[in-house]
Amino acid sequence: MICTKGDGLFCFPDYDPDKPLPDKEVNRFHIQNSALMNNSIYNFVKSKHNLLWIISEGPGVNYYSYADKSIHKLQQPPGSRGLHHLNSAIEQDANTLWVTTSGDGLYRIKLAFTNGVPHIEEMEPFKFFHTDNVIYDTEMESDSILWIASRGEGMVRFNLETEEKTSYLLNNGENQLVNDILVIYRDSTGTMWLGTSFGLCQITKVGKEKLEYINYNTESGLPNN
Repeated sequence: MICTKGDGLFCFPDYDPDKPLPDKEVNRFHIQNSALMNNSIYNFVKSKHNLLWIISEGPGVNYYSYADKSIHKLQQPPGSRGLHHLNSAIEQDANTLWVTTSGDGLYRIKLAFTNGVPHIEEMEPFKFFHTDNVIYDTEMESDSILWIASRGEGMVRFNLETEEKTSYLLNNGENQLVNDILVIYRDSTGTMWLGTSFGLCQITKVGKEKLEYINYNTESGLPNN
């Protein structure tokens, strides 16, 4: 599947990475022909269940069911606040989904399943930052630790069991746009990488109050920051 900003989703059912994209075998999903809530799609999230989470501008969360090959809306509790301006999501476990937003911080969504169909049992908002609470990405360090990246206010290391949080600002004396974090990636060695508005940061040490890191930018050979 390919997500777009404004044109919905494109699905290539017989995709082969070693061959050109097929000319005709393309299924397009949009708000007029499916249960998609928005045509601006920002992220896909692989699930522990037989589905694919679809993260969009909202309102709400969609998912693609591999069982019936259709898109569905994740049903919310009656009267609950709609989820808007979503950016990404991550599964903590089979029944917990964390969803990031632009402005409303982070939501912990407790899921329940009826005959294999998911619905939201409970939603709980979390705000970790002082101003806009614009969060683009999260990353699991372990079963109990979630890293949360903000636009402009650095990162938070959040203990999911105790709900203790530790805030970090990146500060090696370079451009403070390093605290405008767009994406987090944890590689197979456990090293955490941050894509920021001032290049790429490799976290080398996590201290109690400070992160040590290496910043790679245009001076290091990147085409842009």
